[in-house]
Amino acid sequence: MVAASVVALGILALPIGNVRLAAYGVPLSVVAVNSFAIIYATRSRHWVKLHQARAAKVLERLSPSLKELQTQADQAVKRVNSDKSPLRSQLVQAYIHGTLAAMGVLIALQWALG
Repeated sequence: MVAASVVALGILALPIGNVRLAAYGVPLSVVAVNSFAIIYATRSRHWVKLHQARAAKVLERLSPSLKELQTQADQAVKRVNSDKSPLRSQLVQAYIHGTLAAMGVLIALQWALG
């Protein structure tokens, strides 16, 4: 999706004729698609965290010794807290898609104003 957005924006940055669909429809479509991608990434993270919590509870109930081993392994490896990291994948994806959406708006404004 990102690659398609970049290609579409690159093509639109070079005006060839005055075609309204290309001038407004494609950039605004890029905005819409990238907005949906941000929403999807945010919701996906919620579901991943939900399933991780559920798996931890199942592991605790079915095999406390395996749960303890998992806890020890988690403590032995220094990990970044993904709930607080500004570079977690969901945010990086949102930054990329937000940038592409903003570029779509700017190109549509360029065509509108000029």
